[in-house]
Amino acid sequence: MAAPTGGVAYRVHTGDWLVASYANLNPTASGLALAGQARVQYDDGTWDSFSWNPGSPNQGSNSIPSDHAVSKDGWLISLALYNTGTGFANGPPSRSFRVFVFIATSQTVTSASVIGLVASGFVSGYESVILGQNIVNDFSTTWAFYGTVASDSTAGTHQATLTVTPTSGCELEVLYGQVILAGSAALSFIAYINDGTNTLTELASGTSAGTYDFPSSQGSTGGAAAGSRFIVSGGMKFILLAATSTVSQTQTFSLVCRLRNNAVLPTATLADSVGTPTLTTTTSQVF
Repeated sequence: MAAPTGGVAYRVHTGDWLVASYANLNPTASGLALAGQARVQYDDGTWDSFSWNPGSPNQGSNSIPSDHAVSKDGWLISLALYNTGTGFANGPPSRSFRVFVFIATSQTVTSASVIGLVASGFVSGYESVILGQNIVNDFSTTWAFYGTVASDSTAGTHQATLTVTPTSGCELEVLYGQVILAGSAALSFIAYINDGTNTLTELASGTSAGTYDFPSSQGSTGGAAAGSRFIVSGGMKFILLAATSTVSQTQTFSLVCRLRNNAVLPTATLADSVGTPTLTTTTSQVF
C-alpha cells in the first residue's frame, strides 16, 4: 500500500513496537510521566490506536513502549507525546526532558532492536513531541550559583576562588555574574577560562575594592568583549578569583550559566589559598 498523502508517515510491519526513550537534561527536574497516542493505518484499510498511559511516573526507564505491538503491515500516520507528571502546563523548565520515539523490533531500545527514529523533541511545560519532529538539543537549562568565601586571620595574600567545571561530555555557557571584592591591600580580581591549566581568555579584571560585573564591567582593566560567547566544555574551567592581603574578609561570587547535556550540575568549588576559610554556598540551582 502506498504511503498516505497529506502528512508525515512511516512504514511499520507486523510485530514492530513504538518505543519512547528519554534523557533528563535538567538535574533537578523530576516527575516525568510520559503519556500520548499514536495511530497506524493498516494496508487493509483498518486503523489501530496506540497509547502511553502510565499509572505512575516512569522517570528512570530508558525504554517506554506503547501499550501493544503493531499487528499488521501499515503506516504510522500520527503521534503525540507529552508529560503528565506535573501537568502539561506546570511541568519542569523548558527542555528538561528530551524524548526520542523509535520503531523497534522489541519493547526495549537497543542498537539491535531500533529500526528507525520517527520523532524527537522535548516534553516539559507546554512542550510535546509529534510525529516527524526533530528538535536539535542546545543549551537547555539555566543554572545559577551564589556563594561566599570568608577568610580567617592567617597572614598572607588570600586568593579566594570559585572554580566551575562542567562534567565530562557536558558544556556550559557563561552568561553573566558578579564578584564583590573586599579588602584594602594587594587587591586583585580576575574572571577567566582555562583548559585545565593554561588560560584561554579573560572576561574581566580589576585592582580595587568594589563590585565587578562580567563579562563587561566598568572599571575592568581587561577582558573579552561583551557579546562574545563563553563556552566551557569537558575538563575546561571557569574561574573567579578575588585576592587581598587584608585578613578576615568575605569575597562574594555569583554566576549564571546555560547548560547543555548536563545530567548533573556542574562542579562548583569555593576555596581560599591561605588559612581555613568559611565556605558558604547559598544557591546552586537550575531555574
